[in-house]
Amino acid sequence: RSPNFLALPVRGRSGVQALVGGGEAGGLRWQLGGIVLAQRKSRFDLDGTSVSLPVGPGRLYASVERRHWGPSPFGSLILDGAARALPTLGWRKTSAEAFAWPGLAWLGPWRTDLFAGRLQNDIGPGGVKLLGWRLEIEPLRGLQLGGSRVLQWGGDGRPQTLGSLLRGIAGVDNFEEGLDRSAEPGNQLAGFDARWTLPWGGRHRVALYGQAIGEDEAGHLPSLHLVSGGGEVATTLEGGLSLRLLGELADTTAGRIAGKPRPGAAYRHPLYPAGYANRNEPLAHPVGPDVRIASLGLAAHQGAARMLLMAHRGSSARRGVD
Repeated sequence: RSPNFLALPVRGRSGVQALVGGGEAGGLRWQLGGIVLAQRKSRFDLDGTSVSLPVGPGRLYASVERRHWGPSPFGSLILDGAARALPTLGWRKTSAEAFAWPGLAWLGPWRTDLFAGRLQNDIGPGGVKLLGWRLEIEPLRGLQLGGSRVLQWGGDGRPQTLGSLLRGIAGVDNFEEGLDRSAEPGNQLAGFDARWTLPWGGRHRVALYGQAIGEDEAGHLPSLHLVSGGGEVATTLEGGLSLRLLGELADTTAGRIAGKPRPGAAYRHPLYPAGYANRNEPLAHPVGPDVRIASLGLAAHQGAARMLLMAHRGSSARRGVD
């Protein structure tokens, strides 16, 4: 989970969050958490609550949690750590061990997370499901590659058969314009990201990263990409003071990076009027769709003390403001 670099200033969020307790017995792990937000209609949830059991190289879990899928500390283009917690069932690989089979060992340390959850929004069909899968590998030391995919599926009045689900998983969900969309499985986002970290002396490191998430599909690959890219310089000074200087550019307008902008497409779908959201707030980048934003940050911590300074400047096509 990343810090709330953007969600705090963008949404004016305030509230109280607590982790009440946790423990392990006979392989069963549990913890109980909660959050109360001021000035929100749905202001309480069990954020941070989970129970899990070991299954294979990972753990089978039921949780109410937030996920941050991607290398950016400012905002993920597909699942952001500042989004409202989502009740899910899933399986997560908890170790970073490489594949034992030589044919896949070259992928290096790897992790994965698969889940199914249920969205809650005030408009559109109720009971919409969200399925997600992320895979991370490290084929070279310091080079982390990731792939993410999510599917909004079903809901009240929508097809929820096994065949509909399999069509969604197979990506057969782009029906032609003007045709009856009643059997269309749902809405998907998918894409890739990378982060390359280089050591610089004994106390310093430099990192570059980027993420591209497709709002649409063409030729069974993501298209109409939303993009972000940035870097950071980190150092540890004498006495244990750690500093991070961060910078990033992000564009949440679908297709603009390829010179074919589609304002109004990102994080929206005709089957789901609430868009790609949970509890009426974005599941992905905190600024929402159709925004260009540049961000700078300085983070420092020593022991239990932490400090964060941020500056953001951007423009929104949907509002026509800077």
